[in-house]
Amino acid sequence: MKPGATFFAAPLLLALAGALHADVSELRITEVNPATSQVEVTHTGTAGFTVASFLPFCHSFNYGSGIPAGTSFGPGESKTFTLSGLSATASDVWLYRDSNFASPGSIITGIKFGSSASLGRTSVAVAAGIWPSTAAFLPLPRSGESLQPFKLADTVTTNWFSGPANFGNFTTAEVRVTQLQVTGTTAQLEVTSPFTDANHLVESRTNLFAGQTWQTQVPVITPIAAGRFQLTVTMPAGSARYFRVGAVP
Repeated sequence: MKPGATFFAAPLLLALAGALHADVSELRITEVNPATSQVEVTHTGTAGFTVASFLPFCHSFNYGSGIPAGTSFGPGESKTFTLSGLSATASDVWLYRDSNFASPGSIITGIKFGSSASLGRTSVAVAAGIWPSTAAFLPLPRSGESLQPFKLADTVTTNWFSGPANFGNFTTAEVRVTQLQVTGTTAQLEVTSPFTDANHLVESRTNLFAGQTWQTQVPVITPIAAGRFQLTVTMPAGSARYFRVGAVP
């Protein structure tokens, strides 16, 4: 076992704000499913607050959806919103603190997906420092999946991944297990991870009762795409019911 490894479970179990920008500024878009028009917003602060006035979403110059006044966010709480008219193939999605849509001081968080064109208000996001460039975009997620950042710091980058929908339950785990298949004595785990492929280990156990220990296995690692790997391990028949993946930064 590599020293210093950090393990992540699989499956992953996963004062009023008023007009104070400090509270509203702690909101982040942390998941988007273009096919279902769903957008998850997570409050990253340590104190809850209530939204004092309507916070509009802007996508391809569509301003009809937003977070209603009176919406309360607890510390770390994620809420899911459905946007009217969101394109399933190419769009920007930004959350604003007010209706000054051309102002970098009013835009809070968001992404652009499906196209390299400078869609909608992308230039405003770039000027505000919350998006890398007008040409930067996220590829569409795989069918039935959604776009999610590896961690909160990645919400202003293109370091997002396509994974099973996890709306309402954002986690900051840097390594995520997105698929698990067990066939006989072989287990295959698909993971998304910012670490290099050689730095991953798999642990398994039969149950989570006290006294049961994790068994470490060195997987066969197959790169799938940038930041995505398939980890294959062999274990005694019927012995493994729980898995977790470790990585050494």
